[in-house]
Amino acid sequence: MKVASGSNNGSAVRALVAYGGNRGTTAKIADNIVQGMLQEGAEASSIPLSLLRMVPSRVNEVDILGIGSPVYFLREPPDVTEFVSNLPSLEGRKAFAFCTCGMDRPGETLYRLGSMLQARGAELVGATRFRTAMSYFPYRKRGLGNSDTFPDETQLAAAREFGARMAGASALTPIEVAPVSRSVQWKARLLANRRFRKTFFPSVKLVTTSCTDYGSCLSRCAIEALARRDGNEIPEVTSSCIQCLECITYCPRAAIVPDSAFKEWLSTLSYRLGIH
Repeated sequence: MKVASGSNNGSAVRALVAYGGNRGTTAKIADNIVQGMLQEGAEASSIPLSLLRMVPSRVNEVDILGIGSPVYFLREPPDVTEFVSNLPSLEGRKAFAFCTCGMDRPGETLYRLGSMLQARGAELVGATRFRTAMSYFPYRKRGLGNSDTFPDETQLAAAREFGARMAGASALTPIEVAPVSRSVQWKARLLANRRFRKTFFPSVKLVTTSCTDYGSCLSRCAIEALARRDGNEIPEVTSSCIQCLECITYCPRAAIVPDSAFKEWLSTLSYRLGIH
């Protein structure tokens, strides 16, 4: 969590930028948005959604709330959806949304985040996306999507510029996020179907002989899709898994792997066809 203050003349905009994800790229964008706001004299801080859940009252202390999310399967992950949907009333407050994309395909993410913030009563004054490194294992392994150099300085500068604009919240007029095309809606709804994803996209499996019970996968899974049960030290994959495959990257013993090479190939084909 990053907390800081800009110059306060008694009427400075108070801002909170909350973000989902656990890879650090969305956090980096959020911190640069905060930098831009501070440069314009706002009082601003950033915080992971996982911590803000513990102190939701902080939302009531700000003039503008920013929500950032990574994109998985053309949408925000379920923990972000749940958090925003359960926010207290935002009547009288401004809000903005941003997302980070490893494939430069935000899908429905910005539209959904903006709509959810408006449903809580906020005036939406900004919505944008940023390019970040590819995290989806099958694509990363094959060099698809953005490289590890993202977010680069161009993207970080864009985040600071966006933050500087959001610091003028009191003068910003509400916007509407443009609805996505029918084809994007169709693809996002298809990918959101659990049965479809399990059929055509790889899940993860644990190689129990390699697992050392270290537990880094447990702490890094934002949606708690890995858990120890019945006193077992070796974790299990729960039904809440969204098949993002990020836990594969976090396991120091390579004890978590895709469950199907064929599904890896199918998911790669879906990328090349523009479905995912």
